[in-house]
Amino acid sequence: MQLTPSMQQYIQIKKAYQDCILLFQMGDFFETFFEDAKTVSKVLNIVLTSREKDNPIPMAGFPMKALDQYLPKLINAGFKVAIAKQIEDSSSAKGLVKRKVTEIVTKATLTTNGQLGKQSAQYIASFYRDNKAQNLIFMALTDIFSGTINIYTLPANSQMLIDFIRSQGITEGTILSKDRDLIKLIHNEIPIWPAAPHTSEHYKNIILKQFNSNNLMSLGIENETLTKAVGLLLDYLKYLKGNIPKQIGEIKFNTDETRMYLDSITIRNLDLLPNSKNQPTLLEIIDQTLTPMGYRLLYESIRRPLIDIHAINLRLNSIDTLIQNQNLQEKFSNQLKNISDIERLTGLIGLGKISPKQTLMLKNSLTASHEIFNSLPKEFNSVLKEFNTNKEQLIKISEQIISLISFYLRDDASNDPSAGPIINEENFNDIKELRNLANNAKHIIEDMLNDIKNKYNLEKLRLGMNKIYGYYLEIPKTQSNKLPAEFIRKQTLVNTERFITPELKELEDKIETAQLQLFTLEQQYFNELIIKLQKSHLKNLQLIYTVIAFIDFVTSGSLWAKKVTAIKPVLTTNYKHTIVKQGRHPVVESHVDQFIPNSIELNDDTRFVVLTGPNMGGKSTFIRQIALIQILAQIGYFVPAEKAILSIKDRIFARVGASDNIAEQMSTFMVEMSEISNIIKNATEDSLIILDEVGRGTSAWEGISLAYAISEYLITTIKAHTLFATHYFELTELEKIYPTVKNFKVDVFEDNQNVIFLHTVSQGTAQKSYGIHIAKMVNLPEKILKRAEEVLANLNQRNLPTINKSPQKTELPPPVKQPSLIQVEPSQNVNKIIKKLEKIDINNLTPLKALEILNELKTILSKI
Repeated sequence: MQLTPSMQQYIQIKKAYQDCILLFQMGDFFETFFEDAKTVSKVLNIVLTSREKDNPIPMAGFPMKALDQYLPKLINAGFKVAIAKQIEDSSSAKGLVKRKVTEIVTKATLTTNGQLGKQSAQYIASFYRDNKAQNLIFMALTDIFSGTINIYTLPANSQMLIDFIRSQGITEGTILSKDRDLIKLIHNEIPIWPAAPHTSEHYKNIILKQFNSNNLMSLGIENETLTKAVGLLLDYLKYLKGNIPKQIGEIKFNTDETRMYLDSITIRNLDLLPNSKNQPTLLEIIDQTLTPMGYRLLYESIRRPLIDIHAINLRLNSIDTLIQNQNLQEKFSNQLKNISDIERLTGLIGLGKISPKQTLMLKNSLTASHEIFNSLPKEFNSVLKEFNTNKEQLIKISEQIISLISFYLRDDASNDPSAGPIINEENFNDIKELRNLANNAKHIIEDMLNDIKNKYNLEKLRLGMNKIYGYYLEIPKTQSNKLPAEFIRKQTLVNTERFITPELKELEDKIETAQLQLFTLEQQYFNELIIKLQKSHLKNLQLIYTVIAFIDFVTSGSLWAKKVTAIKPVLTTNYKHTIVKQGRHPVVESHVDQFIPNSIELNDDTRFVVLTGPNMGGKSTFIRQIALIQILAQIGYFVPAEKAILSIKDRIFARVGASDNIAEQMSTFMVEMSEISNIIKNATEDSLIILDEVGRGTSAWEGISLAYAISEYLITTIKAHTLFATHYFELTELEKIYPTVKNFKVDVFEDNQNVIFLHTVSQGTAQKSYGIHIAKMVNLPEKILKRAEEVLANLNQRNLPTINKSPQKTELPPPVKQPSLIQVEPSQNVNKIIKKLEKIDINNLTPLKALEILNELKTILSKI
């Protein structure tokens, strides 16, 4: 097939970006070809055409101006997109127009207007295994819009690494291509770019250039491994965007000193953040934020609650200030509504991708921020001190940036200079002149004509234009002798003559080029504005949006606290307390007409609670609400309770519900045991653990044995505050053995005809689980219900073994045979069956012989 030069160019570029959909600029359109065209046509629902009739090449495209409309659809469909643009003017190009890929767009690097809004950060990570310590993985993490690279050191443990990726919300990453095992492990979770290795010097130079530093030590990078981890991330960003975002100017080394690590299992089991289950989540219920920055701070706070009591109290006190000062709360709320996504607009400045209209959005947001800064009360001085700033500095820098943008841009600036004016002509005479020429050409020439008429008394002089001569002056032959020498004759007609003048020709040239010059000059001045913002104000903007995020976060907290009548918790590091009086589950409460509150007290004397009671009685809701109240307190929010005194928890673990993992060939029970194993390995005495129905998925007595042994280990070894909801009444024996164990129950009112679940929790042990009652409520057949009651009565008559042990011993009781559901007295016939079964050689048993044995057994059973 004979290909055109442009198609040959397309194929050559496409070879380097096989894993991407290639958008290929052709004039004012982005085109795709071959398989890409088929994909794009299907995903975007646009027409699939072909380029030639004889050898048709599939083709699909859309106007360049529609990129913001179509690009997110391709990215959200799971594709990576490479954008190849013309890098020279087609009108002046000699031969084939040069094109190259200017950026690669992924989920984490999408920069369209749709990214300006309430959504969580999209993190990109580099993973580097330490050559000397193979058991460690160094990870550098950033959101392309932020200004910070976060460094984490993780054990090279597949389970922990995968959980960190899931819990942290990492979207994509890069690893050295030689580390195939790590690529294989992580590729199942997120898209991975295998990077070619470079020298340490290469990574060092790219870091020093980005951070404008002379040495790595000043950045806290003290070894080669960290150098390669950070350099690898910066290399990847350069590969994606063509340039490293200029706003990235800080490196943070993350430890567990200020934030709690919540594993992905706990986040999922407590429904903390939006997930695929489409159930109400804590974030959705408490979110009253009014800006994207505040939303992201709330999102990250729930994902990683604070463990620094000073930082927690700073938030609680700020919320309290706003609750006490309703006028201030309303003022903040009104101004926050006028603030766009300053964080991502700042990121667009750093990337050099912000549009004039978005720059005005930034200016308007800064104006609203300025009003908030002016209103900050003295109670917020301690807050501002934490950000190394003060009210006066915030006011000053916001004024400076507003003034700079106002100097350059008109208030009605559009995104496209060809669609309307951008630069403020009052401050730029050359723009003013060109805009006047472009917009008032006819009036300017008519003014010139009138000046000539008046000067030379030529009443019949008129202005004309054609394609050959352009503008000209036409006059009757009888008056042509009055014209001065500078008039140049261009054409003689029957009764008239046509002239041009140097002045007219110069004006004509200016008018013809004015629009193009105006477009070029406006772009030049706009780029000048962006460079000034990049050089002088990126850190200032980062400070502003960080403060605004905090103010929005605490304003949201105050609004939610008033909405649900939440109270300020008391946090302590001196005592191991979990005291909640009349606490409520914030998510469940928002979906029911009346929620029944409950109380609990955990301390050194009561560390482990065994909670028994019926299904639907509220056991799971109760233990979850304690965990959620703890999380709310440690993000710095008020809590739904009458009183709460809480010690700071280093970790919170939630093992609830039942789920399998078919992809990893894990049954429900194996998943449950894996989650328990994670808790056992990572919980400490300062953790909070909630467990719901541990031991399901295996035989009843195996389940009880495991639940008992796990409970013992938590009580005697880990000693964390633990709430264990169970139907295994055998676990209530633990209270008799261990002084730190207390039995609680959910209360039920029962008479001869009715069973009412009270949803209250009190000390004591439930008498039964009311499972058959629940079965009645869902209308199981009466025959099943009656038979179940018969079997239950039969079992209740048995003297089932209980678990007795000495408090001095820690070993499990001897195993007990699981009882049969149907009582069978030993008999001669039963012994016959046992002997018959013992003689069977299963390995040599034919199908026919098996049928004979089954028939014999059936005959024996009929006599029982």
